[in-house]
Amino acid sequence: MFPDLSVAAFTATATQKVPEDIIIKIGLRKPYIVRASFDRQNLFYEVKLKAKVESQILEFLKEHPGEAGIIHRTTRVSVMETVDFLKLKGMAALPHHAGLSPEERSKNQEAFNRDEAQIIAAIIAFGMGMDKSNVRPVIHADLLRHIEGYCQETGRAGRYGESARCLLLFGRGDIPKIRCFINEIADENERFIAKQKLNQIVGCASHDVCRTRKLSGFFGEDYPRDDCCTCDICAGSVQQIDITRDVQIIMSAISSTGQRFGLGHIVDIVTGADTKRSRVLGHDKIKTHGAGKKPGQKILTVFC
Repeated sequence: MFPDLSVAAFTATATQKVPEDIIIKIGLRKPYIVRASFDRQNLFYEVKLKAKVESQILEFLKEHPGEAGIIHRTTRVSVMETVDFLKLKGMAALPHHAGLSPEERSKNQEAFNRDEAQIIAAIIAFGMGMDKSNVRPVIHADLLRHIEGYCQETGRAGRYGESARCLLLFGRGDIPKIRCFINEIADENERFIAKQKLNQIVGCASHDVCRTRKLSGFFGEDYPRDDCCTCDICAGSVQQIDITRDVQIIMSAISSTGQRFGLGHIVDIVTGADTKRSRVLGHDKIKTHGAGKKPGQKILTVFC
């Protein structure tokens, strides 16, 4: 019906499935596909164990004095807590979340765009389509639900090829919170996909392999180099600990107790806790009881 009609479709950071779905739904025939690389050499990715969040945020921002930065949090309360903390420390910080009026959100974003505020703390997904050239540090103080969101949001940093740093504060305590939201998804298939995506970003944050390679591989891109030089793993700034012996102790305790007990009881065994349950079951007599108390053992680190 429209023989001369030309159609162009665009998508941002997306897996291979997204453009395939677009082609099918629009009904494109023999489309010319341009797929850019997901390797952004100007961004430095790093992950730190989540501990004292506000202090970690402040320490990171102090390494970037005067630079515009974005802090992503998952709740309105955490956004406001972060902003209040930074203001107490003398930083020009503003919030951005759905609990604010449209006028206040717009005012805060404009102030950030005009460099009247150095830092903006926002609910996840803030800044999509924002073209602010001088954003440098981007901090995710909470775990995200998927890698696509992480790459999109870190993409606000270092526009036009300028160097920038992206920090993720990773704590396993965030995982159950996200799973609660996922379990509320009605569609079983969508719920399964959401769980897979969560596992993928947890793997990216917790595995000591090149983060750039991990991110590129997620989007179906073969990373060409052995050392990206743009992540904390390849830069050698992540302390690596051999926990082989610790894992062996844990696996032995699980095996010795018939693989029937939960995490808490196994921790009690390997750390030598004097509990009534261990005594009644005779688990205070197995060889791994208290093995995690020996100097140099990192049993609790293995579980965290």
